[in-house]
Amino acid sequence: MRITSNDKKVQVIELYKQNLTIQNICKIVGVCPQNASDILKLAGFEILKGHKNNDVNDSYFENLTHNSAWILGFTMADGCVTSGNHAYNLEYGLSINDLNVLEFIQNEICPKKLITFYESGKKSFLPGSKTCRLRISSKKILQSLSSYDIVPRKTGLEKIPNKISQEYLPSFLRGFIDGDGCFGFYPHLKAPFKFAITCSSSEFMEQFSNLFPGLHLYKMKGVNCYCISTQRYKIISEIGSFIYSTPGFFLERKKIKYQSILKHHEKTH
Repeated sequence: MRITSNDKKVQVIELYKQNLTIQNICKIVGVCPQNASDILKLAGFEILKGHKNNDVNDSYFENLTHNSAWILGFTMADGCVTSGNHAYNLEYGLSINDLNVLEFIQNEICPKKLITFYESGKKSFLPGSKTCRLRISSKKILQSLSSYDIVPRKTGLEKIPNKISQEYLPSFLRGFIDGDGCFGFYPHLKAPFKFAITCSSSEFMEQFSNLFPGLHLYKMKGVNCYCISTQRYKIISEIGSFIYSTPGFFLERKKIKYQSILKHHEKTH
């Protein structure tokens, strides 16, 4: 193996994680194919011909389960779908505090795919904060997502898919709320309970508010985004009871907050 600088080794590994071929990696980094292959093998990677993503369960969304319905909802809220130049990617970028979410998705769809870690300077995270990312490359998965109205540049186009049956709707909405919703419990306030959900699509928000009459829907000032919020216990309990009525994955900290609301209400009424 030729002597290669550490910077180039890191570049080779990072580009391979992004599903670039050995040939393209060599052009970008300036190393020979054998050297790139040796670097990757020493780093524990299995070199696949054409760097095909053979470890992805391409059929994952073809037959829904409660877990896959949750991932659909979470993807609609917090996933990024991109296609072009023969690349078909589904990507998630989250705070390190939600690493267990990426590990769950990884285990469900692509157990051998690596989660990568970064110190983020992006506006979406606090400068210097730790973030984690998972990228899944599969044309078939993107085709499946499209059938559930999850498409590239989906912001503002979100809606509750017609294909989601009543059986899986609670899991789907739980996934969306785990991505872009919250339960709030503030025992020191006169109105201690809160539920809120945000989305750039008025259609999605109208669909959601129709499921739970009494919610307040409004357009947020200065941004292209809509919000639904309520402090009414009855509606909050109905939403929580519905989304947690089915088995499968959930974001633990949000369910704990919802359970705190129930316990406080029970003690004071």
